[in-house]
Amino acid sequence: MTKLFTDDAITADGKIYFVAKDMPVLYSMETETGEIACAGILPGENIAQKQPTRKIVRWKDRLVIVPYNACRIYIYDLGTREILVVDYPNGHEYGYMYAEAFAYEDKIIMIGAFAANIIELDMNTLDVTVRNTCFEEYEEPKDMFCRSGYAIKDGTVYIALAVSGAVLKIDLKTWEYSLATPGDKECRFSGIAYDGEKFWLTARRGSGVYLWDGDKEFERFNLPFEMSEETYNFGGVYHYDNRIWLHGFEGEGRTVKIDPKNRCVEGYNEHRYFFFRNVGDECIIGQERIGTIRLICGGDVTEYDPEISEDELMKIKMSFDPSAVFGDGRIMTENEVFGIGELVEMLKKTGVTL
Repeated sequence: MTKLFTDDAITADGKIYFVAKDMPVLYSMETETGEIACAGILPGENIAQKQPTRKIVRWKDRLVIVPYNACRIYIYDLGTREILVVDYPNGHEYGYMYAEAFAYEDKIIMIGAFAANIIELDMNTLDVTVRNTCFEEYEEPKDMFCRSGYAIKDGTVYIALAVSGAVLKIDLKTWEYSLATPGDKECRFSGIAYDGEKFWLTARRGSGVYLWDGDKEFERFNLPFEMSEETYNFGGVYHYDNRIWLHGFEGEGRTVKIDPKNRCVEGYNEHRYFFFRNVGDECIIGQERIGTIRLICGGDVTEYDPEISEDELMKIKMSFDPSAVFGDGRIMTENEVFGIGELVEMLKKTGVTL
């Protein structure tokens, strides 16, 4: 059996959908049984593409697969099970494009990771528009512009930056924007969430968690433990079920649950996740670094072991078009996804006799 890893997942119609970390394949997993099936292959991508996406957004009966290393935007129709393909600016030039995105009205807003812009996908017309390019002022950034998380209040989106101690504020009607610096200019952020009264921000490095009123009031929230910058950082912060959740990500690792009304930590544990996010008001979902997918719905926690048989995985690989292996003059090198066995089978598929 092969364990499947992913950088994001989303729930829809009794299933969990996710794209594999090491191959451009969309999988579905039944929440009742844990049964896994291939929902589709992202057309036009290299079979061994690493981290095709780090964010999936639902809009009505469609799942939008936001490009991180993928060269296109992909839209999976839950009804027809078809995958639509949409080009986006500079999609074929380099990777690490967009790590965060959200739905707003009939648009999907994608926030640049190393893409120096914010783009908008109109779900009615499938037109893509560049809406903001303020990231261009940061020359050769060593970190993503935005790593994880956003907050929306009164039609304004607040985006915590990982390249500076700033929060980008954008009016989603006019696209006018401004930068706020709530705390130490040297502080950089990994995420932001809004609890209805205050904004919560997590530091890019170290265990810093901060409260901000959206204006001048900024204070550190004290956790019942301390972590060093060298060994630990939060992957982000989320608001779900009237609680604030801190994503334990690297190093020593702590995932924390906070009651924002009473300003108290209700609990923390040593679970560390590749990804950890809320799906609207429905649930929290994440995949631990050991591979377990955890679905948290209210007080219920369900764990899944996302494994697929070697035979089924080989069938999926052989269902790729040969152009995903041999196209564009590329030379496929042996790796954990595509080895000599896969090469022989793919050559047979193309009619080559050995």
